[in-house]
Amino acid sequence: DLQEEFISPCGACRQVMREFGTDWAVYMTKPDGTFVVRTVQELLPASFGPEDLQKIQ
Repeated sequence: DLQEEFISPCGACRQVMREFGTDWAVYMTKPDGTFVVRTVQELLPASFGPEDLQKIQ
């Protein structure tokens, strides 16, 4: 039931946000107006970002 859950960004949206950094706030709301705040890092831990393009393996 969506009335009880915080609305969270999908995986593709999380990755797009990740391209711009990991340390900024994402507000997730419920229909009643309550919200929680998480960082991109909390939503997408161990992610791949622009800095990983320079790594040599």
